Amino acid sequence: MDLSAIRASSVLLNQTQACLDLFSRRGTWVESRWVPHLTSTATPELNPSFHVSHDEDLDLQNCGNFGQLSTLQARQRLKGQHVVVVGDMAARLWYAALVYLVNGTRNPNEVALGFPQHLTAPDAECFWNPERVTRGGYDFGGWGEYGKSTACHLRLFGRPNLNDHPLTLKKATGWWGRGTPRDVMTMLLKPKALYSSWRGSGVAISYLWRGVVRTGGSYQRQHAMLIDNLTGEVGLPPTLIVAAVGTYDSQWQPLEEVAGRIGGMIEGFARRWPPTAKGSPLLLLNSLSSCPQNQRYSVYMGTGTRHGTYRKLPNASALIPHARAAVSAHGALFFDTSTPQLTVPPLRNSPCHYDLPIGVMAEQLVQIVINAIFRDAARPS
Repeated sequence: MDLSAIRASSVLLNQTQACLDLFSRRGTWVESRWVPHLTSTATPELNPSFHVSHDEDLDLQNCGNFGQLSTLQARQRLKGQHVVVVGDMAARLWYAALVYLVNGTRNPNEVALGFPQHLTAPDAECFWNPERVTRGGYDFGGWGEYGKSTACHLRLFGRPNLNDHPLTLKKATGWWGRGTPRDVMTMLLKPKALYSSWRGSGVAISYLWRGVVRTGGSYQRQHAMLIDNLTGEVGLPPTLIVAAVGTYDSQWQPLEEVAGRIGGMIEGFARRWPPTAKGSPLLLLNSLSSCPQNQRYSVYMGTGTRHGTYRKLPNASALIPHARAAVSAHGALFFDTSTPQLTVPPLRNSPCHYDLPIGVMAEQLVQIVINAIFRDAARPS
């Protein structure tokens, strides 16, 4: 499937965006699976901001059916693609879930050491522990789950991680070189592609680790430059770039500033790969979404909460309309993950930590994106 044809056509791009919205913004969890409501009736009890119009009814007819894709089906739809996922922990979990599906991994204990785990087995020594997170404080986006000196740091987070140069200096003389989770800040100034990549069955999937988003001046080109470095080493150009960024920035900056930074990053991608250029990748932003409040295995983070405070935002979900407007202006798709995340059932193996898509949440986000983008009705030859 030629994704550049979708990006080059406003009709196909708008249709794909409509399908993303229809599959994600209304639906129900059935045990551990997300089931979209593919009808013309809105579900305000799940997402009161979503209203169905006549045009959306017409779009729905072109979206095809939504189904839980098997490994074989995912490989068939993604054949010939190089998906590059960019960001910090949320992106790492997204990457882990996609590799898990396309690789055909049968259970979390089979994940090869060095690859991240979005899901952990109940009997695993290293696992996402909702009780530990509930007792502790904010850990800078998930990195506090296991310290860098523990064996579980590599087992859970894979590579690259906080032990990799240039994140930790040999002489830790400043706060940014101590090897703490704040080391992600230094990535902003280091023009080095820290990445992981998987390849098999005609599909390539890569993860570029980036923490803070800053897009003023030359920084606007940095993310695209690092993707070029990554794809040069992998040997394949990107066909789909999925960005899951903004977590750290949202803790300290106002809505407009964070949205502007995210929009600047997407603009940098658009300048490097113009929509009219042959082979330009499709661009998608995976939104930040808050966890449900007062639910077991869920740690909500908002202004004044114990687990970290947003200084100038009420919570992660408040960024959604601002980020959507910022990225849409540069021809990127926007994936609103708020309804699945706010309605996820309390599952111990898939806790909701802050705004991280852990466990089945990551798996279902991947399913939604593949169903929406690689649908039968949107397959230009």
